[in-house]
Amino acid sequence: MIDSVTAVVSWMEGGSIKAAKVHTNGKKENSFLIASSPDKRSSGFPQMNRSGNKIVFAWTDDKEKTIKVGMITLSVTQ
Repeated sequence: MIDSVTAVVSWMEGGSIKAAKVHTNGKKENSFLIASSPDKRSSGFPQMNRSGNKIVFAWTDDKEKTIKVGMITLSVTQ
């Protein structure tokens, strides 16, 4: 959750890891690409965690046998 009415959700779509903001009123904002990733299940599922005004994503790159990390910065509205 970013705030009491907005969350960030992520999913795998083909060979991509995508994310979007979703609001409690049902509105989904445009999705954005986090990274390309093998679409095999052996790659696992992306994990994400909020750290201040950033969302950190981590996933396994099955081809390179390593863990990859990506990050987005949340815009601050007041």
